[in-house]
Amino acid sequence: MILIKDVSKKFENSLALDKTNLPLAEKQTHVFWGSSGSGKTTLLRLIAGLIEVTSGEIWIESQKISTSIQKQLAAKIGYVIQEGGLFPHLNAWQNIALAGLPRAWDAHQTSARINELAELVQLEIPLLTQFPAQLSGGQRQRVALMRALLLDPPIILLDEPLGALDPLVRSELQKELKRIFNKLNKTVVFVTHDIGEGAFFGHTISLFHEGSLVQHGNFRSFIEHPKNEFVTKFITAQIPPPELLSALR
Repeated sequence: MILIKDVSKKFENSLALDKTNLPLAEKQTHVFWGSSGSGKTTLLRLIAGLIEVTSGEIWIESQKISTSIQKQLAAKIGYVIQEGGLFPHLNAWQNIALAGLPRAWDAHQTSARINELAELVQLEIPLLTQFPAQLSGGQRQRVALMRALLLDPPIILLDEPLGALDPLVRSELQKELKRIFNKLNKTVVFVTHDIGEGAFFGHTISLFHEGSLVQHGNFRSFIEHPKNEFVTKFITAQIPPPELLSALR
């Protein structure tokens, strides 16, 4: 269980997140929706312990999260960002192996785990010798996911992981990620601005706007019972216009 209790975050004079309360049940996929600057990525970084709350508390099980326990969090949380965050001067294998440093794994342990994860994410072993610039966008994201999963953390955080990919690759990886999430049965927090992605992945969805949590629930609740006009606008803005839908029939 991730428990977010009355959390606010200020950057200088800007309020990025305002008094947010949110329980995130374990072994489910929780989607954070919102436009740029809505507060969704700020909350993700707070959960990861990358930045400190201004007020309030975040708990993972019985542990209060703060930047002072980042090393302890490395075993509990895997983190994937939009571009993958891979080091360009290291090949894929070396990028993944970096995550094993906190446990001082030997070469045999690291090799066995990387081979296991390559099979899970369906990445061909020869590609692990390639550098990030030599890999496609989809391959880089698979490598980034492998790195996040190396220590087998119970929680995976993903910040717009598919946002930079072309539509065909994105659709393929959406299906792959859902298969992986279902197989591993981990707690996943997935940040996206895309309503289709939210509906596809989310057991729960939390919509943020200008630093505030606007609505929380499953996808059906957003469609059938939007909390306010902003919720309706956010959803309808991403639905193709009727004339386009008619032309496709």
